[in-house]
Amino acid sequence: MIYILLLLIILIWISCSIGFFKKLLMVFTKTEKDPLFTKLFSGDLDEHRNALNEIIELRDVGRLKSLSKHLKPISEASALILDSRIGHSDYFYDGRRYPHFAILKLDFVKSTEQCLCNLYTMASLYTPLKEERLGHIKVVEKTKLENGWPDYELCICCYCQQNYKAYYREHHGPWYKWEKI
Repeated sequence: MIYILLLLIILIWISCSIGFFKKLLMVFTKTEKDPLFTKLFSGDLDEHRNALNEIIELRDVGRLKSLSKHLKPISEASALILDSRIGHSDYFYDGRRYPHFAILKLDFVKSTEQCLCNLYTMASLYTPLKEERLGHIKVVEKTKLENGWPDYELCICCYCQQNYKAYYREHHGPWYKWEKI
């Protein structure tokens, strides 16, 4: 009897050490099967950064909602890995990838049923050209200043038909200020 108990304990220990129970749990939770979830908690800076960039680009509301159920641990993991490894973590090297915007996007999806186009007004990383190419908006009109520089573009969201004015701006590089109309 004692040998059976000892054998059982050894088998449980071996199973735990190879991650059997973790794999079993992953079968039951959709989020943890998502590769983004794995990247976010990998502990690797590049993996984590890539996962945040994917969240920024992601339009699949189902996946975003699934990830947003774990907003607090994702936010904490981001703070730990980014703040400890990047001196100024408000942006990534190219100046366009805002890690904190990925967290804001997950919070937005978790707390509202509004269209994702509402995020245009919250970050300067969206451009009308790219959003139109991806099929998210339709540029209705482009206006230019007298000197030929672009002024703004009138856009309409392809999902909810919200109208926007996207003003062309420059600082360290080109960006757009989005305004609902």
